[in-house]
Amino acid sequence: MAWRFAPAVRAHIRARQRAAALAAAQKATTPAAGKVRVLTCHTREGGEFFGTVQAADGTRRAYAAKIDGGKLVSFKVL
Repeated sequence: MAWRFAPAVRAHIRARQRAAALAAAQKATTPAAGKVRVLTCHTREGGEFFGTVQAADGTRRAYAAKIDGGKLVSFKVL
């Protein structure tokens, strides 16, 4: 499945995972885990996607993504 992501995106995800693991080790509580529900999803020309998701604990987050050549090249949680 990793082949679907550009190398820069994979490096960014690994860095975020390391940072999250370090932050979780320093905190007594961990972030909510569970299902994420897509509330809205919009598209634009050029492979841009954006919208909102709701986590299992009820928090809502916005996201933006870019797909090029069938690969996810950028993903941001806003």
